[in-house]
Amino acid sequence: MRRLLTTASVLVLWFVVLANGQDNCRGFISTGCCCTANCCFEIDEKRDVVQKSGNTFMVVASGRYVERRGWSPDGHAYLCACDSVNGKWVPGLTANPRCLYLPMKGV
Repeated sequence: MRRLLTTASVLVLWFVVLANGQDNCRGFISTGCCCTANCCFEIDEKRDVVQKSGNTFMVVASGRYVERRGWSPDGHAYLCACDSVNGKWVPGLTANPRCLYLPMKGV
């Protein structure tokens, strides 16, 4: 039941955000990463995340783990991380990480 309510809440938020035109998906970040709630932001790949294994990285500020979901074609690293605070999505390095996009090496 809780999962159904969470899914329904995310869908409602997604439709509200789309209706308001807020979107920072940059054309390559999955909407499932909450980029439509402005939860994705540029990070310093060398300072803010540490690779643990394969596609798994640790966010240094929070100690939380996040999976790399794809490659960033613009050469910048992006973390999608938000917490719900008083009914609003608040992005940040210490927030719950959802997705990570890194630039492809050697390109």
